[in-house]
Amino acid sequence: MTLDDTPHRIALGMAIGVFIAWTPTVGVQMLAVIPIACLLGANRIAGLIGVYLSNPLTFLPMYWLDYRFGAALLGNPLTFDEFRGILAREGWAECWWGLVGIGLEMAVPMWLGGIILGTISGLIGYAATFWLVGMLRPSKFPTLARSHQTIIATDGQVDCPIAASSLGTRRNGPCRASEV
Repeated sequence: MTLDDTPHRIALGMAIGVFIAWTPTVGVQMLAVIPIACLLGANRIAGLIGVYLSNPLTFLPMYWLDYRFGAALLGNPLTFDEFRGILAREGWAECWWGLVGIGLEMAVPMWLGGIILGTISGLIGYAATFWLVGMLRPSKFPTLARSHQTIIATDGQVDCPIAASSLGTRRNGPCRASEV
């Protein structure tokens, strides 16, 4: 609510963060959000907040759902017995290559499930964040709500309520449209 940005940019940043949270990119999620948010003109801080949907307590259940959903769509879920059989090999090297094999076998279903669940969650996150910022910000943070209103007068002047003060113009004074 206190981010100094438009509801759309905040909601878009949140949607990007939530989408990335569902993808199997643990460890590099924050690094992925920043360039995508910059590219799409979204709020980077909101994107970083959205990524924290995936955290040490939630990423295993989320990735399990990614895998199960993707595997169900592809029709090739790996059973627990198959998983255990791969790990029950003798020697470190055989076990290691078994894990690599599991990782490769699970990667496609996890990415498919993550992209679909991330898209759905991101759209829900966008709508919820846009609504919350639009509804709650005016009552709780009236200064921030007014700072992102652009009022164009009939004479073509743009009235810059509060945001213009940081640009060196008078509060509620006219400013150029490029300054808004």
